[in-house]
Amino acid sequence: MPYLKGTKPVILVTHVPLQPQYENSQLERQADDVWGLSQQGRCRVLLGETACRPNKTTQKLLDAVFDENSPVAAVFAGHIHFYNRSRLHAQAEQLVTGAGYYGDAVRIVIRN
Repeated sequence: MPYLKGTKPVILVTHVPLQPQYENSQLERQADDVWGLSQQGRCRVLLGETACRPNKTTQKLLDAVFDENSPVAAVFAGHIHFYNRSRLHAQAEQLVTGAGYYGDAVRIVIRN
């Protein structure tokens, strides 16, 4: 993924939030409490290894995002209809916005 190479920070915007790369994350606990688990005991609303399994193409993106040298600094997502701000992995934070039909909005200010 050539756009995830280099030194400039990358902001990733995706509909479905990414599953954090550490066990028992606050985001995953909250998602499981709100949405329940699948019949296989997996998180139903996050994208990741022990949640909604990605296809091969999406897995390549996740591998690039979670690579130790990844330039991804922030991930913005929605899908789960509640607000959450948490560490995705050591280098990146993920911000999940609440439902727009509730009037939830997040203003993002990017500073150099």
